[in-house]
Amino acid sequence: MAITIKDIFKLDSLTSMKIVAGDEGIEKQVEWVYVAECFEDPLEGIQWLQGGELVFITGSKMKGNLSIF
Repeated sequence: MAITIKDIFKLDSLTSMKIVAGDEGIEKQVEWVYVAECFEDPLEGIQWLQGGELVFITGSKMKGNLSIF
């Protein structure tokens, strides 16, 4: 069974989660979940993505403006 971004947003435990990059891909299938700690650059690991990943960036070590989250 394929899981989409839309399916993930229906999970009770993730009701406070929000999309920050637009909802054009809300029907796309998730093939891999990637959780990352973001230190200085939120896009630091983007070069390693191949498509189909759902990326959670915690941002717990970020300094400065957290309003981007």
